[in-house]
Amino acid sequence: MPTKRIQVLGDDGFPVDNAHITSNGKGVITDFDGFATLTATQQNQRFTFSHVAFKNRTLAFNNIGNTVTMQTDVNTLPPVVITAKKKPPTPPRKKPTAPPKKDNTGKVVLYGTLAGIALAVMTSSSEPEEKPTRKEEVRTLKM
Repeated sequence: MPTKRIQVLGDDGFPVDNAHITSNGKGVITDFDGFATLTATQQNQRFTFSHVAFKNRTLAFNNIGNTVTMQTDVNTLPPVVITAKKKPPTPPRKKPTAPPKKDNTGKVVLYGTLAGIALAVMTSSSEPEEKPTRKEEVRTLKM
């Protein structure tokens, strides 16, 4: 069986790596420098050279020299336009302003949020104006 070591080049003279060379359902791929070894099992066996950036080319084994030149295939794609809707600005967060509230026992309860934790401060005084002088209880509430 005759064999040939060939180099596949582009029309710019540079090697074409990863070019597919197939014949009778079998094939080889060129290396980084565009080289591949072809083996013919039949006389005048036809080989098809293909690559995504080049036009396919089919040659008989007897007509393949040391190099095979492939023509560039210009694949143009339609232009892509990307647009985005402008998102409205996020309004500033409002500070919670709630008057002091009383629980069911008449104690003044102050509610607030600190770093995602809800707090309730309860004083033993029933008047919101008084400064708490007695024991204060701080507990976390489930959000």
